Amino acid sequence: MAIQNDAIEKLVELLEKCGHDNWDSYGAKALTPRVCLHAMYVLSRLVCDDVPCPCIVPAPNGGIQLEDATGDWDIIINDTAEPYASFYDEDYDDDTVDVGVWLVSDHAYQLVRDRLVQISRRSK
Repeated sequence: MAIQNDAIEKLVELLEKCGHDNWDSYGAKALTPRVCLHAMYVLSRLVCDDVPCPCIVPAPNGGIQLEDATGDWDIIINDTAEPYASFYDEDYDDDTVDVGVWLVSDHAYQLVRDRLVQISRRSK
């Protein structure tokens, strides 16, 4: 799948650029292969035809953030905790909603994937 190939290339690129401490010259922690593999696993569980591959960016704590181009959601992946998905949705139920889900079970992944499909379809 092209999305996975693009994601793998991006993760390898980030690991090369950010795989050492202070990669941002502001004291950022090194990105590790373990975090990159975890990101690939999360992407494989969530990205589908209805959910485009998100932007993949390094975080100064040594983690990776997966971000929707519209800013409606992000997922934080690091070595210290399970991945955490956040949704920032101003159109849902006519109020601003900040919902978060720890990705710790198949059920949680399914809930998050369903929500990502809903957001993706709405923004088309």
